[in-house]
Amino acid sequence: MPKLSKRLAAIASFISPGSYLADIGSDHAYLPIQLIKEGRIIGAQAVDNKKGPYQRMLLNAEKEGLEDRIEFSLSNGLDSLSDKADSLSICGMGGLLMMEIIQKNLGKLSNIKEIVLDPHRDQRTVREKMSKLSYALDKEMVVEEDGIFYMIMHWIKAPYPIEYSEEELLLGPILLREKSNDFKVYLESRAAVLNNLLNKELSDKTRQDYQSQLYFVQKALSTY
Repeated sequence: MPKLSKRLAAIASFISPGSYLADIGSDHAYLPIQLIKEGRIIGAQAVDNKKGPYQRMLLNAEKEGLEDRIEFSLSNGLDSLSDKADSLSICGMGGLLMMEIIQKNLGKLSNIKEIVLDPHRDQRTVREKMSKLSYALDKEMVVEEDGIFYMIMHWIKAPYPIEYSEEELLLGPILLREKSNDFKVYLESRAAVLNNLLNKELSDKTRQDYQSQLYFVQKALSTY
């Protein structure tokens, strides 16, 4: 099996040892296969809603002799979430779709101790909605792969809704606190993108939004 990509390796590092992982949108099932091979997790459920990826998951698990260690589901989102699962990963899609998947089946999350997300878009919306659902950010990481930046988020259940500032919702409370070099590179890239967008013809609302984002990005950069 191919080595995990930088993004998937980062996601794997956030899965707690000894977990039973439900990997939603598993595609090739590389993540659960690798974690089981390493002995990091005790078992997994690999879920995908398309026949092609579902068949690839089965084939890859058979090649590794792990077809009895992984439960395969051809279904949507959390509709067939295993009762064994206590760890959840939803990766490789936009943030709005992730939140739609989670909010559709909130009642099935009672056994889930952690949720790992890597929203490819709308990260602010994910942070806002997850915090309102009484989840707290426990870990965050920014990963650059093939010129694209990914925000990896590790959420744990909180006793009450969490309140984050606008800056924290936009850029990530832990990323802002830890000030990694990778985050700095992301901020520099984001500032360049926003400055370029602000040179275009925009509606007043869109311009204000980009200016607000740029303000927080520049503020975060000033702390380095």
